[in-house]
Amino acid sequence: MVKKFTLSLNGFNDKEEYIGGVGFTYQDDILSYTPLTNDNLDLVNIYSKNSNLTYISEQIKKIPIKEQIKASELEHYVLKYNPETRIDEGKPIFDCRDSKEVQVLSKEDYNNGVGGISDGDTRTVIRLYDGSSMIAEEQYLYVFDSIQEEVPNNPGYMMETDYYIDRGTLKFTRDYGKTWIKTDITKEKLNETLQYYKSNSLKPNSWFLSTNELIPIAYFYGKDATLKISNDNGNTWRDLKLPNQEEFYRDITKRVVGFTSQNFGYIALGTDYSMGGGEMKRIYFTNDGAMTWNKVNLPVEDYSSETLIDLCMYDKDKGVLILENSQDVNMPNIYATTNGGKLWEKVEFTYFNLPDEIKYITDVDKITCENGEYYIQLGQGDTGTLKVIFKTRDLSSGWAFVSTKQENIHTVG
Repeated sequence: MVKKFTLSLNGFNDKEEYIGGVGFTYQDDILSYTPLTNDNLDLVNIYSKNSNLTYISEQIKKIPIKEQIKASELEHYVLKYNPETRIDEGKPIFDCRDSKEVQVLSKEDYNNGVGGISDGDTRTVIRLYDGSSMIAEEQYLYVFDSIQEEVPNNPGYMMETDYYIDRGTLKFTRDYGKTWIKTDITKEKLNETLQYYKSNSLKPNSWFLSTNELIPIAYFYGKDATLKISNDNGNTWRDLKLPNQEEFYRDITKRVVGFTSQNFGYIALGTDYSMGGGEMKRIYFTNDGAMTWNKVNLPVEDYSSETLIDLCMYDKDKGVLILENSQDVNMPNIYATTNGGKLWEKVEFTYFNLPDEIKYITDVDKITCENGEYYIQLGQGDTGTLKVIFKTRDLSSGWAFVSTKQENIHTVG
């Protein structure tokens, strides 16, 4: 007998655009309805036929829930649908694809793979578990056929290249979580880093990962901004300090690292500003895969109010630097270089003509080139999902507004 349940749904209009969440709650013989509310601030919800309520209901009806609950050793019972989920290869599942009959198994038989083994290509997954931990506790995974295959795995929870922190372990993925790359940072050092950041996440832009396995993986850790880097896809790691990094007389709170190729990479470090001490910022480039680093000129030197925000290079010559704007905290000062940092020119664009939805800009996500024009995507760090796209002939000439879009940002959990 069902005593209580909660059903939370994402709502989409006829154009497959997300319009908000809606919920139903059943308890004490009362069914309550929560009206449609668009309060999803940190995730971009993508429409998928696999999440259609009728389709989900059809799959749940195939599960002998009552019988499996009796056969399990769970103390509490929660049934949860996880859209677009990839289960690690080799993990026990109930493989219900290709119209296979759903079995009822003991905990031992299930864990021995009697019901099936994940091939690493799963999407439509329904979980029966205790309601607390889907990672460490016992769970039964029901995998069904998908009716829409082109939706990326875990679109609402993880980007193609992303990281994951699990009980003191830091891991990276290049493929939406299909495979994971382990780091060698200790639990203690990782916790110290998160405590210094006053967050359960790494600082935006302080880590870098590409889909290309030949390009280094890198991230900063610790109060002293030590760079961890791997040139062999995570098989080995080394610590790195930048030339004259000891000259920073205050905490390095601004940390940026990136690579555009196997050999060329860039780093930007900066401190906060204070009335008495000003601030410090440095840029470094490498042309040999992070073996050696050289200091690069800045458009504005230390002791100014233009503290470092972000740096993004398209290649070893062209890139965009973002600094604080004391005249407008919502719109930063933007500089571009086309000669490897020898000269920086201030970017001219009239943000007063931008759409009203663009309230602020904090960083630059990426630079691409199409048909001889450069496209620069600016974002809002980990505080907002809105992205703004500009185009320009050569980065240093005037920027023209192109469009806005929504993209997911990293979330921990």
